[in-house]
Amino acid sequence: MGNERQPKPLEDGIAFSDITAEKLADDDIDRDEARTYCGWFSWRPDCLHCFASPRWLLFIISAYLFFQSMAVNGFVDGSLASLQRRFELSSFQTGLLPAMYDVVAAVLGVFLAYAGNKRNKARMLTVGTLCLGVGNLVYALPHFTTGVYSYSVDNTTSTCSLTEGNIQTSPADDEASISALSAYLWVFILAEILFSIGGSMGYTIGFAFVDESVSTENAGMYLGILSVCATLGPALGLVIAGLLLSVYTDFHTGTGSAGIGASQWVGAWWLGFLFTAIASFIIAIPLSCFPHELPGTQTVRAQRESQAHAKSDRSGKASQKEFGKAWRDFPSALRIMVRNPTFMAVAVALAADNLLLTGVGTFLPIYLEEQYGLSSGIANIIVGGMVCIAGCGALFVGGWLIKRLRLKVLGMLKFVMGTLTANALLTLTLFLTCPEIPLAGVYQHYANDSAVSVVRLDDPCNDGCHCSTTPFAPVCGSNGVMYFSPCFAGCQSLEVGNGTYSYADCTCVSVNSTSVEPTAVPGRCGIDYCTQMYIFLVCLFFLIVATFLDRVASVNVILRCIPDGQQSFGLGIYGLIVRAFGSLPGPIIFGSIIDATCTLWHEEDGQRGQCWFHNRSDLALYAIIFSLALKLITLAFMFTAHKLYQPPKSVDETETGTENIVGLT
Repeated sequence: MGNERQPKPLEDGIAFSDITAEKLADDDIDRDEARTYCGWFSWRPDCLHCFASPRWLLFIISAYLFFQSMAVNGFVDGSLASLQRRFELSSFQTGLLPAMYDVVAAVLGVFLAYAGNKRNKARMLTVGTLCLGVGNLVYALPHFTTGVYSYSVDNTTSTCSLTEGNIQTSPADDEASISALSAYLWVFILAEILFSIGGSMGYTIGFAFVDESVSTENAGMYLGILSVCATLGPALGLVIAGLLLSVYTDFHTGTGSAGIGASQWVGAWWLGFLFTAIASFIIAIPLSCFPHELPGTQTVRAQRESQAHAKSDRSGKASQKEFGKAWRDFPSALRIMVRNPTFMAVAVALAADNLLLTGVGTFLPIYLEEQYGLSSGIANIIVGGMVCIAGCGALFVGGWLIKRLRLKVLGMLKFVMGTLTANALLTLTLFLTCPEIPLAGVYQHYANDSAVSVVRLDDPCNDGCHCSTTPFAPVCGSNGVMYFSPCFAGCQSLEVGNGTYSYADCTCVSVNSTSVEPTAVPGRCGIDYCTQMYIFLVCLFFLIVATFLDRVASVNVILRCIPDGQQSFGLGIYGLIVRAFGSLPGPIIFGSIIDATCTLWHEEDGQRGQCWFHNRSDLALYAIIFSLALKLITLAFMFTAHKLYQPPKSVDETETGTENIVGLT
């Protein structure tokens, strides 16, 4: 001890070791500030510290998910019918757009979610918002590069021409050709790839960031609000898209002021994407200033009671502090998830449910158009309004019921199975259909109202008129029969008066009925909606309620049945399964089902474009079979998850303690 080296005293009497300890303590404080204080790089002023709270984080992440879902599931789905008309795309091709989103999100989502377990989640989410902003701009780009859209409004050039010199031919302009316009599909796919990067981060890292920052008692409330915003975005997006579709796509050129009811009308589908692009760039600014974790996160982790499946982590690796920081732990983390039977069963069940949800969600406006004769704008407004009221309301009610009943994992699984049963029964309302449109040559003969066995627009009554299927300009004859165009109706003259016009001397009209004047007016016949439509819309409201009632419970089961600290990675694996087997094939399968019911295609030079008419009865039948099969699969896997789940010994599922897994106030 006598030879022990003593610190050299300084002039003020303070030992050098004391200064070193104080400096290390200051360095620790700086690191803590960088980890829990808001700011950018080394600039973390005290005035921003108040924003490092769960409420502000919830607000920013909610805005992130709101505008992301508004663009991806609102504006994209609402614009599909317009894209089919504007860019000559089939339902299968438009179904590729959401499918591409899910392909990229499924592949990248797992690795991004694993990286988000231990890394700076705020920075990763900032990159996601920037990808969303750029993706919105790319999606709107084709509008500015295709030139002015033109279509027939008054059909004055579509009358019957009995001389070969006036034979109507398809336009030779490459810009209007099917092949040239369909090539823009790749631009939309690029935008979907950017959407998927931002979306996968929001639904994995974003949800996990919020979940780890609040107690278990409040986690359900916060996740419920995130789910409401993620649902409200598409709903309002569809409503806004419906309103924008009533504005002509090239309104800024001063053309297209008339003809909103025309069959080839295309609204301003692109305008909403500019709005969400600006919103995404704005959200990136405050999101980038959030710290690595919020103050108090460590305390929340220490106090949280685990409800993970009892045998999900037998080795105890997930509970180690350093686990998940290195990529070498990836196989072990993956093995923990795959060996969790409850997690896997619920993930597969939700994959089957999402297969139906994404397919129907993508094409529901188109289904309403084809089945009930609604316009694109009206169909989008109806769907968006119902999701706003029924969907968001169901999320709140579902969360309140779980809080009221004090349910844990097993109780929530029973709740989900009950809503799935009600959902399957309501699916049978798809049998409510309207009669087929009386289209001559497609659904009935020209000479009488008997059904046709082979689609044939040419008939002896329009022989010699030299009609073309370009453009599609339907007219309604005075006999109540609809014709593809004035030419196919045999109309030889146009009568204009008092701002309106009609066609006269229509030979096909007189063939069908000699007791009426052989005239026709532009537009479709039978635009009055049938009674079944109103009944179906009421049933659709309750179907949406049943669909969203168990959303919060399903997400909570996923988060609670896996070890703590692995929530972000668990959501990534869950996202991979749901997208690979659900969201990815859903739009493609449902788009193929719609195409399979097509009665009349637009074909030009051997190339197939959009579908003009679908068989309503087949459309409803295929949709019912598809929906019921998937609901039964979902119910079966949820039942399996319920039977295989083993709660940890510290959790007694039969108790009615004070803990609330989900609470919505």
